[in-house]
Amino acid sequence: MKMTEKKAEEELLSGEIRGEIIHKRGIGRLVGIPTADLRPDQGTQLPGTGVYAGKILLDSEEGCGEYPGRESERYCCAVHIGPCPTMDSDKAVLVKIHILDFQREIFGSRATLRLYRKIRDVRSFDSASLLLAQIEKDCLEIRRLWGMEVPLASRLTMDASIRQAVLGDREIYLSEKEFAVLYLLWSHPDISFTKENIYETVWQEPSNQSCHAVENTVYQIRKKLRPFTCGHETIKTITGFGYKYSGS
Repeated sequence: MKMTEKKAEEELLSGEIRGEIIHKRGIGRLVGIPTADLRPDQGTQLPGTGVYAGKILLDSEEGCGEYPGRESERYCCAVHIGPCPTMDSDKAVLVKIHILDFQREIFGSRATLRLYRKIRDVRSFDSASLLLAQIEKDCLEIRRLWGMEVPLASRLTMDASIRQAVLGDREIYLSEKEFAVLYLLWSHPDISFTKENIYETVWQEPSNQSCHAVENTVYQIRKKLRPFTCGHETIKTITGFGYKYSGS
């Protein structure tokens, strides 16, 4: 059953968490999920570790400090509280925020965070790709919680361990090379790859400047995905360069 936003608002799990957005190593951006790190004000009591559905208000927004009644200035987000065992051996408790449908730089801003439903516990994954797949699922659940539109980038999920690609509720059957090329692009959505990069990564041999195999493979991937994307091209051609994942 879909939860209404009013019902979700009733599930506030803690008081407001105030703090400053600080620079960290940017690991989240490397795996395609840019995050902001919040340094809570001294004396702040954090809830237990876990991944939460939250909403954030940035003090840099007009009308800052007037949280109640200013819904248009709140942004839905996924919030990780705890260590990051997959990407970092440090056991320090961090507050990491991925703001949905948000692209601006906000480092140095002060922010107010509210947590609602707990999505899952913090756990370690065997690889960054498995962590990325789980974060995509977390964000999809949070979008559904708030009744947000699900972009194409979130509708495609990929599981490298069983070589499975699912778009919405439909499994897309891909050859070994088709899966590998799509997975490379999908798992690095902010990066444009040259055809040579793709060939040498997937075929694991020098390209010798001949990349017809890459072009043919991308053609087949597009052909298989197009019936389920309303004509949207999931792989974007970067003229004179190569390809990039384009799920939105």
